[in-house]
Amino acid sequence: MTEADLCQQFIDACSGWTAYPETAGWDILMVRGQVQVGVQSKLQADQWGMIQAMPDMGTYLSVRRRNALARGPHYRLVLVGGWPGRTENARRGNRAHFCLVAQHLRLLVARPPENEYQTWLGGVHPPLNLATTYGWNGARPAPIWWRWYRWQTRRPETLPMVVPQVPAGVPSPERVTPWSVAAVLLERRCLELGQVTVADARAVRDQANGRWNPSTMLSRYFEHAPPPKGRWVFHSRWPRPSARHPGTARSLEVGC
Repeated sequence: MTEADLCQQFIDACSGWTAYPETAGWDILMVRGQVQVGVQSKLQADQWGMIQAMPDMGTYLSVRRRNALARGPHYRLVLVGGWPGRTENARRGNRAHFCLVAQHLRLLVARPPENEYQTWLGGVHPPLNLATTYGWNGARPAPIWWRWYRWQTRRPETLPMVVPQVPAGVPSPERVTPWSVAAVLLERRCLELGQVTVADARAVRDQANGRWNPSTMLSRYFEHAPPPKGRWVFHSRWPRPSARHPGTARSLEVGC
């Protein structure tokens, strides 16, 4: 099993949730209603999985620290494929220690169930099922164990305008960002109109909620058209945006 296989199994088990792979720094960002669950995956449980799931604190009282505490998902989850140890007793002990530390850090722990009577959330006491409505979507009063794991974030993670159609948990993952979305949308405009202008680049930037100079995007993918000035066409030698961002192109085909 690879991390990508582990993530895909977890996504398949989360019925009723929308999975955003490789979003906002998470391997998976699960969304249902207004509730978000950030997931970091590890094939074998270790401290680095917990560190990645915690906020990036930065230096004391820095802007980076304040932003880390202000934005984030409502729940933070570490997805593990197994536990270290040569014997069953050693693995059972390491599992108990890992889950205990995670509980103090308010991190959920998920692992593949070994039989039909187990749930993915085996590190929560008592064990909970991913299909439960308690605490995740606010439909009912949350039991005390769900309230403990909920983070009081001021703002949730920013979601892309489409659900990324990219694999999760792979090395050097491709991410669907406002920049890549705007670039592919601008390519579509150029295919439709034969040329684009700064106004077109500004329109797709605003549509994707970007904040860059529109001329910067034009210079990255296009070249000046023959006079009159102000018109841009596809560059004769550079690859087009959909070739540079294939995952974004697939996502827009599915979502738009």
